[in-house]
Amino acid sequence: MLLRMSKDNYDIARNIDFRILEEKYVRALGEEKINLISNFDNVQQQILSLNDSELEILGKCLDCFEEENNTDDWTELASILLKNINQYEVLIDNLKDNKSVRKSDIVSLMKIMQNLNFCSITSIEDVQNFKDVSKKRLQKIMEDPYISIRDKKNAVYLKIFGHDRKIAKENIKMFGEDIEKIGSEEYIAYIKALKGIEDIYDEDVLKEIFESCEWLQIDPVSIRKNLKREFCKMYNDGLYKVPEDKENEENIYEAGTDFKIIMTSVKAFGMKTRIDGSYEEDWNRPSLESQYFCTSYIRNDMIGRAPVYSVCYGFSEMQEDSLLMAGIEDIYSGGKEFVASAWGEQKYYSPDEQINHTEKYNEINFKRIQGEEKKQPDYILVFKEYGKFLNLEEAKKAQKDWWGLPIVIVDIDKCLESEYQKVENLIEEYKKSNNPEVAKNLFQKVRNNRQTRESFAIGLEEDLEEIKKKVESEQKRNTCISETGGIMDVGIEDFAINLEEVNEAERRKVIEKINRLYKIIEGGKESGREE
Repeated sequence: MLLRMSKDNYDIARNIDFRILEEKYVRALGEEKINLISNFDNVQQQILSLNDSELEILGKCLDCFEEENNTDDWTELASILLKNINQYEVLIDNLKDNKSVRKSDIVSLMKIMQNLNFCSITSIEDVQNFKDVSKKRLQKIMEDPYISIRDKKNAVYLKIFGHDRKIAKENIKMFGEDIEKIGSEEYIAYIKALKGIEDIYDEDVLKEIFESCEWLQIDPVSIRKNLKREFCKMYNDGLYKVPEDKENEENIYEAGTDFKIIMTSVKAFGMKTRIDGSYEEDWNRPSLESQYFCTSYIRNDMIGRAPVYSVCYGFSEMQEDSLLMAGIEDIYSGGKEFVASAWGEQKYYSPDEQINHTEKYNEINFKRIQGEEKKQPDYILVFKEYGKFLNLEEAKKAQKDWWGLPIVIVDIDKCLESEYQKVENLIEEYKKSNNPEVAKNLFQKVRNNRQTRESFAIGLEEDLEEIKKKVESEQKRNTCISETGGIMDVGIEDFAINLEEVNEAERRKVIEKINRLYKIIEGGKESGREE
């Protein structure tokens, strides 16, 4: 078994606690999971501390999660279950040798155990009747006049969505700013409902929402994974693909001045010298310690990237469930972690908004293993700037090591020349139209290209400053008109802050809106969609 594992994980002999190779652990978790777990001592010790019943439940929950979500990315759920499992000691002990436990019970248990045991679940009957048990417990919280609005908000989240306020706030922060761009109505409704509830500071409104909405239990890990899946779909759209040019003997191509690329810079923050041996062997070395690789999303108008010391690879497609982390700048992600995490702020945007918000360069991290195999690059990326190639010689060596992988050249100077012309055209268009949308596009384009080169369009600064002053003057004038009651039609807030300012009819509108969102989510669930 150890020999088999070492073919994919040459660190296993150095990291493994050999006790985890006992039959009961392999039977419960499987050889592949054990192979990955063996790289992380803290996780091994957590698993070794489990009794036989806890181990069995953990294995069943992980298998159930993979099957329900059609994924092999189980580490986040495992980490949560291991953290919470001591909350369910009595329950798990009572499930021992219980022949009445059904697959549906394991599905429920998998969801329940992602939260602390706030309902004191101790039996299979409690699991099967969790809806009623939790409603009674949460109802007491909502009716208690001494419980804070924060805790009552938490109760609303738990009843409607099956997860606590902490998860709700994290999801709002990560996905809330650009959620309208994804292709799933259910997930748009979910995030909007979270934001709506979070904006409520009136207990009576919270109580009405609590009473009006039916109980709905969502798998928190699954929903976050599926949100990331929706964003990944957008990034796959329009990525650069190498032309099928059989007459190109050198196998070297120009990216041109209109492209979208997901790229990684090898050894960007590690070894700054050339890799010894084969580039292909280095990429495919048998190691499981690092479960993901860092990339940046670049476009012809924003070529901000991590340092280039060796070679860069480009990818034409990523598996939809492979997106793990994303941010508009370096998020300082770790490498050798059981569950992917970062020191910096994670934010998920659509591709266009990712470009528009990028500071210097963005970071998007993908799983190394995609479709049960290590993700392979589709081409080698070379940058040309100020008439010089930054990494062509290394790229040619890598091309040989990769048995003829195509080389794609990004000519930064050509891109900036093309973008400069676009900026000039936008300036002329604005001077003719005074259209604020044209001005907005103009300044956004300048900003984006200055992530590539700070001095971009410096010769047009006088024109840009003139347009900026004109736009600001127009905005100030419109604000004055608005304040005197002329133009803007301001309606009531969707979610009341103060009960005294919101009448019964208006509160009812809020409740109806929440219910509509709920029904959208529930409808998607009942229709049998994967989401």
